[in-house]
Amino acid sequence: MAQLTLVAAGLGVCVRPTPNAALTRTDVRTAPIRRTELSSALHVAHHRWHRSPAVEAFLRCLPPS
Repeated sequence: MAQLTLVAAGLGVCVRPTPNAALTRTDVRTAPIRRTELSSALHVAHHRWHRSPAVEAFLRCLPPS
């Protein structure tokens, strides 16, 4: 949950395994990262409403969910 606290504070993003995807907050959006070459399902979490330019750039690198 410490990672999500940092995300909620607008300090970045975190990548978490699927089993942890259900642990979330109302002010953080969690979305699956869909890449067939991955050996583990991952999700990225970011602040739901406030995104820094760095977060926006990171999210643009991801394929659509």
